[in-house]
Amino acid sequence: MAKQMETHNGQTNIVAAGTTIKGDITTSGDLRLDGFIEGTIDSTARLVIGNQGVFTGDVVAENVDVMGTVTGNIEAKDTLLIKADGKVTGDIKTNTLIIEQHAVFNGSCSMGHKPEAAPEKKK
Repeated sequence: MAKQMETHNGQTNIVAAGTTIKGDITTSGDLRLDGFIEGTIDSTARLVIGNQGVFTGDVVAENVDVMGTVTGNIEAKDTLLIKADGKVTGDIKTNTLIIEQHAVFNGSCSMGHKPEAAPEKKK
């Protein structure tokens, strides 16, 4: 059974197993993917790629949990979690990266992307 996610407005977006979407998705709510998406995802909340989920494209989200397969680049502004069954092929930008034992990650990783303070002006 799918785990329910709570969003700021109480809404959950779910792409169920057996569903295919080709295109770009922009959301301010959490998104759970158990089907197939090819395109881009831009979210100000959490993205969960379920065990059966397959995503091809680029992702920008606050938090990303991968239990399925991602082929493309991921920018997780806060935390990226690759669970034991997760597979990521692509480049990663995140502040916090958690990779469980037996997970697969092929690509490059850049961490610590919090905005830097503006340099002080000399007087």
